[in-house]
Amino acid sequence: MTAVDRDVGKHAKIFYYIILGNENGSFSLDRTTGSIYTNTSFDHEEKNEYNLLIKATNDPQYYVSEVRTVCVPLMHSANSTLCYDKKYKNI
Repeated sequence: MTAVDRDVGKHAKIFYYIILGNENGSFSLDRTTGSIYTNTSFDHEEKNEYNLLIKATNDPQYYVSEVRTVCVPLMHSANSTLCYDKKYKNI
């Protein structure tokens, strides 16, 4: 996930947070880059996608932020082995 702020200096830095949808801590998020990572193995038969609500803010104390939903799909490969990108990035 990528966010852009037109400010300069300390108010131009963006911080990212998962605020909803991170069932059982299945995902982690790099708070400074917005990169989303998996923390576990997934069962495609049980659930084939996750929707994470991500908040991007330029400074937590000023409450200027944007919230977006990121869909993380899970897929089976041809040999029926679960495959997914370790790092899923939505731009």
